Amino acid sequence: MSPIATSTLVEETPVAPLPTIDYASLEAKDLEETKALLDASKTHGFFYLNLKNVGTILDDWQKVLQFMDAYFSQDITTKMKDDRQSDTYGYEPSGTSAGGVRGQSDFYETLKIARSEMLEKSPFLPQGAKDNLELFDRFIRASDTITKTILARLSDILNLTLGCRFEDVHRVGESSRTTLVLFRYPQQEASDSGVGHNKHTDIGTLTLLFSEQWGLQVLSPETQKWNFIQPKADHAVINVGDSLRFLSGHQLNSCVHRVLPNTKSGRQEEHRYSIAYFLRPEDAAVYTDSKGRSIRARDWHDEKYNVFRQAHDESFKDSILTGGMERDDLLVET
Repeated sequence: MSPIATSTLVEETPVAPLPTIDYASLEAKDLEETKALLDASKTHGFFYLNLKNVGTILDDWQKVLQFMDAYFSQDITTKMKDDRQSDTYGYEPSGTSAGGVRGQSDFYETLKIARSEMLEKSPFLPQGAKDNLELFDRFIRASDTITKTILARLSDILNLTLGCRFEDVHRVGESSRTTLVLFRYPQQEASDSGVGHNKHTDIGTLTLLFSEQWGLQVLSPETQKWNFIQPKADHAVINVGDSLRFLSGHQLNSCVHRVLPNTKSGRQEEHRYSIAYFLRPEDAAVYTDSKGRSIRARDWHDEKYNVFRQAHDESFKDSILTGGMERDDLLVET
């Protein structure tokens, strides 16, 4: 585990019963593991991914955490030099969106490193990424391979043909919002306002999430109750995003989730770090969304982010925030 402090779970908090998928077995095209992958993607839309002995990804996870600890510890003036007013690129301070509790703003900051800019070695990359180019290049390439392998196995088990496979709208050379996002939920003082990360489904195809600390919650599709996801050493968490649900003809599920402090005080009592690789389709990919509209992936991305920025009273009027995955009677609850 990381030397960064790790919190303990508040007593009696329910834990999500997520299945575990072995990545090495998916690489080997094991049929039973692929069936288990499909089942997990159709039900919870969330699962653990065992990454033991998979390249350098686990070692690099720790190196990225060390980078994050140093980067986010800088003063806000320095970090704001990386602010590009973008949902895909650069730094974003906390308090820019609605938070995990109704009436409060979020309490997290991010650094976004787009796959396209990393592959192009763009001069607009954050300076921290330029200073650690080999690490981030390796981490993004590995994350891309992992998520694309999952897509390939899902295409296989669903008997998708060439031209209709999920990978066919995830070509690296095409314009896409795919990005690596580094999150820090800062330690809070009693006087700090804001809390967590508002409930939502992910915009894109697959999210590959690395976190050693409690805080992530999923809305159980069976009980419609919030459950914490327990961190597991050597395992990432994968979740299906809206775009993959739409591309699959709504066979796969994108699950509603949020982040809240798991403390009795209700505050983030230590810095919480998580690393998310958001694989997203090509901007020009077209699918039928949760409202029955034919829409481009880029337009779904932009529209959903616009709603995500709204205050709770506004965003809860529309099902787009949770991708149409919540019951109507739960749309206005936190």
